[in-house]
Amino acid sequence: MPKRADKIGSLLFCPDCGTLLNLPQDGDLEVPCEQCGYKEPASCFTRRAAYENIEIVTRSHPDAFPSPLLQKRKTQTRVHDANEALLKVTEKCPECGHMEAYSQEAQLRSADEGSTIFYTVRIPIRMTARADWLALPRSKHASSKPISTLLSPPLSLQPAPPPLPPPPLVPSVARLIRNPKGIILRMSASQKLQQHPAFTQAQDKASYYISQLDKELSKHSIFNTFEQRTQVPKSYAFIGAVLVLSVFHSINASAAPVSNLIGWALPAFLSVRALESPGHQDDIQWLTYWVVFGFFNFMESFALRVVLYYFPWYFAFKSVFILWLQLPAFRGAQKLYGTVVKPVFVNVHHKTSGLSDATVTADGLRDRVAVATE
Repeated sequence: MPKRADKIGSLLFCPDCGTLLNLPQDGDLEVPCEQCGYKEPASCFTRRAAYENIEIVTRSHPDAFPSPLLQKRKTQTRVHDANEALLKVTEKCPECGHMEAYSQEAQLRSADEGSTIFYTVRIPIRMTARADWLALPRSKHASSKPISTLLSPPLSLQPAPPPLPPPPLVPSVARLIRNPKGIILRMSASQKLQQHPAFTQAQDKASYYISQLDKELSKHSIFNTFEQRTQVPKSYAFIGAVLVLSVFHSINASAAPVSNLIGWALPAFLSVRALESPGHQDDIQWLTYWVVFGFFNFMESFALRVVLYYFPWYFAFKSVFILWLQLPAFRGAQKLYGTVVKPVFVNVHHKTSGLSDATVTADGLRDRVAVATE
């Protein structure tokens, strides 16, 4: 009985050395093995075998790095175009030549030197594209034993490492492996969404704005200290805090306490620090802030129901406004003092000082008249 190539799923391996056989080209009657020269009849291959937008991700073999600190896998990605038929993959581990290809669809296992390698087909663009064969070059250290013996556990004096658990075999993958005529891979809804131009454009814009926010937050030492102690990116922590406060503001029972906490906690600390500082410029900032904050609380004491009836998001507006007043990046209280508080105070003080001067003049005139008539 003539020898035939070992078939695992839809991949054909040489029965002598275990090398993965390439796809036959048009007019080829036989496909030779690149390692030992074994020839497989082209009739054993699927007629529809072709490369169509196959994405292959290669990872370095972990056995190539003896040190535990150097066993981090480095990922390289290469996309094969549909026009480049029979294009071979050249990315391999520089130390041992091993290759691993991964995907979310069909995973086909073989073994090399006692280590499991996954050969996977992935078509991320077309829903019904076909990619039956992957011509992956084998390792230069590959054994010359048949693939059937490579799949068995290696014999060694030392105990063999526990085998890797097989990938979960979903029904669609099971149908793909049992189908000898070809593999039809379908994209999931999440994959189609991730490859949509609008999704990628929105993702790029979000990354840009997050980087800009991180630059602004880096100007303040409190955010840098928080990131160093918690190992949480300051931009993500800031966005999470804003979202949590937004959720609390949407609940009526917690909107007022959260808003008052925002308006009291940080300003109280900064006000005490301003009292201990030698300068007087920060006193204007915090004296004006507490005047405005007290006005809000005074208005809430008698007109809160009326305000909430006409303006349901009053506490959210109040929180944003007092943050603008207190944050050092804006110093809104100092700006409010120069544009509103100071002009009003000067006008009122000028009028009241004129009345007091007139009163003093009238009293002095009466005293003089009384002294003259005596």
